[in-house]
Amino acid sequence: MRLLGFVTIFLLGFPIAANEVWNITGNGNFAIEFNDKNVHHVPVVDFFRRFERVVRRVGRIEESVAGRSLLLIVDEKQPSGSCKFAHSRKHRKQVLLLPRDCKSLLDSPAAGRIIASALIQSRLGNLPQEPLPAGANWIADGLWAEFVQREVLGQRVMRFIWLPELRNFVENGGKLHFSSKILTAPENIRPGSAEWTFYCQKARLMLELAQSLGSSSSNLLKDYCFLLFARQLSNAECFEQTFGSAARRKLFTPLTPQEIVPEDGKKAAEYALNRLAVKKLYSQYVPMNPGAVSAVFEKFCHISFMQNKNMKADASITDLPLLAEKYADCTKLPRIKIFELNELTAVAPAQLRNDFFKLSYQLGQIGSADPEVISSAMKNIIASLKRKLDELILVDAVLSSMETSRLPLLYEQRFFMSENLRQSPLPGNIKSFWDTVERSLQK
Repeated sequence: MRLLGFVTIFLLGFPIAANEVWNITGNGNFAIEFNDKNVHHVPVVDFFRRFERVVRRVGRIEESVAGRSLLLIVDEKQPSGSCKFAHSRKHRKQVLLLPRDCKSLLDSPAAGRIIASALIQSRLGNLPQEPLPAGANWIADGLWAEFVQREVLGQRVMRFIWLPELRNFVENGGKLHFSSKILTAPENIRPGSAEWTFYCQKARLMLELAQSLGSSSSNLLKDYCFLLFARQLSNAECFEQTFGSAARRKLFTPLTPQEIVPEDGKKAAEYALNRLAVKKLYSQYVPMNPGAVSAVFEKFCHISFMQNKNMKADASITDLPLLAEKYADCTKLPRIKIFELNELTAVAPAQLRNDFFKLSYQLGQIGSADPEVISSAMKNIIASLKRKLDELILVDAVLSSMETSRLPLLYEQRFFMSENLRQSPLPGNIKSFWDTVERSLQK
């Protein structure tokens, strides 16, 4: 056994023979061949195995009997950071040529789209060299962006966890909107730009949302692609029929207040999709920032109602138990507020959930218990919630201050002479001192 292990390790230290094919998946649907003798197979094969895992787990696009084979070939002539399809006389079909340094592909979203699209097409039973319809490019871009993020982290991530730019947008008052138009890829791919980053994060969130909207026996991403292939409906109609209808069925139940459900089916689908996207963006592990929760809760604590046909009035939610007995327009508000509170509970920090449940219970008691007692209990619960929110906001501020204070004393961006020299390297003596300070802080 020791001799066998030694021989295995010894052989792995040398490049493999050219033209050797390595299967990345079980039955060879996705395989890679090495024409370059100077490239070791292990890092490259593992690289694409990790990518295949993302496509299979995040997109749930698996091998099938109807699938076609996709062959990748590492070619020394292919420029770094690029890939292309070419006809192979040996294999008598189109193959995808890759550069020696596959890690360089991580910096090329255009190459990532080609690779992801080819794998998706092959597993849907189409020719790999045929690009996906324009309406489905966000699927390929989102899967590649998710893969790149996991490669950058250097850790195995089982599922989506963090989209900082998108979270920052929502927490500062932005509204999430999901439609075929919003998910249309920018004409110019500019890696690192705000437009491209924002688009990729929306695509990644939509992939997570599509997975939760589907069932164990269905895959909405595949259904959407097949509708696009048929070319019987527009991109917007395909998107609404696939994802909008599923979101509407999931969000709107018999217990949902009918007052908040839009009468128009298209608007109802958009409303449901946007609401579910926010709930998917946050969880008990990565809740919404307490400052943003506080702003949403402040709006929740105010109500508007019609005193008569022509006069609109505003009041505090603690007055709702008394107002529900005087005005017919207020009788529907408790159910609406309970619905809103349940959605806020799903994205808020776990420390607030118990008080949210208590407040929801008191809202449910309106009309069946003494209004004065309910109002008093609601005031106590809201006061407790606001105290806890203030504490969480303070903790967040302290943690942010600590993170800032841990930065090197000579932070790189402080040393520049003009905007044109901002990205220029630091002088040697300053950089040496900067490294010394950073090492001392790490101790």
